Amino acid sequence: MSSTCKNFQGPRTGAHSEVDDVVAEFLTDLRNKKLPVSRKVLMKKSLEEAERKEIENFKASEQWCNHFMKRYGFALHCWTSVCQRLLADFEEKLVSFQR
Repeated sequence: MSSTCKNFQGPRTGAHSEVDDVVAEFLTDLRNKKLPVSRKVLMKKSLEEAERKEIENFKASEQWCNHFMKRYGFALHCWTSVCQRLLADFEEKLVSFQR
């Protein structure tokens, strides 16, 4: 740690960075396709990846998910692409209302 650093905020990588990298890529792909992503999807994918890489004692808990998202700068947001459309006779109704 640097002598000018005021406090230690923990490591910037997780204990299993190889799992984190795959899950981050998976999440990025889903987001590029504008598909919904939940914490359960991330935890399931990380467990599958840990099993595939034969990592023992890996627990994809909600706390792991929170730290993972903080490490990579992700947040759960809802994509909105549908907006309200104005009625065809909007102007007429507006003018009549103002009268």
